[in-house]
Amino acid sequence: MAHRGASNLAPENSIPAFQLAKGSYGAETDIWLTKDKQWVVSHDGTIDRMTNGHGAIKDLTLAQIKQYHIDSGVNVGKYQSLTLPTLKEYLTEMSNNNLRPIIEIKQPASQMSDGDVQNLIAAVKNAGLYNNSTIISLQCEALKHVYALDKKISLELLWDSASDPVQLSEKLNELGPKAGLDISGKKLTSQTIQALRQQGRRLNVWTISPSEFPYYIGLGVDEITTDANSFSLN
Repeated sequence: MAHRGASNLAPENSIPAFQLAKGSYGAETDIWLTKDKQWVVSHDGTIDRMTNGHGAIKDLTLAQIKQYHIDSGVNVGKYQSLTLPTLKEYLTEMSNNNLRPIIEIKQPASQMSDGDVQNLIAAVKNAGLYNNSTIISLQCEALKHVYALDKKISLELLWDSASDPVQLSEKLNELGPKAGLDISGKKLTSQTIQALRQQGRRLNVWTISPSEFPYYIGLGVDEITTDANSFSLN
């Protein structure tokens, strides 16, 4: 899966990055809520690093954000008038390019209403991708909010600390019997793999370089998130 789209070929989380990820299994992205409660794609909670604008996404309307252009990232000079995509625009590219949406909720769980979560789920459904998408987050509370409103949508808990199998199992159990784990490859242990297999849960590792693919495939992981878009397993 392409991390923030094909971020090694075009500015991360931009429309070209998602288009250039075609051929991957999926494309991961990050979402925040604007001041007027629109889901927008950005890794950061501000627009400072990636655009010629300034400010926190939560303090700007979507119209204000769209006034600024992406001026940072790989090969940014090849593109003109790029703006931060909306969730809907990202999902359109996923549908057009037959990619699985991997949507990371960055918005603090305490700042999401039922309506915000329902709008996220509705956007995935309206794109025809409900059965072919995954919602992920480092925040277990955010995923619990999604699960409370929809028991069937695919969820994966992001994990970036020492992988205690007992603690992980407890967290995943709060997200239902089908929730998977999305863990930093450096934190993965054989005990965690065994615990997940016993529970029949999916396992994704991030962010893995192509040279490491055979090792993790040998461990039996289900998914790999990578910053490299072009690679060969041969």
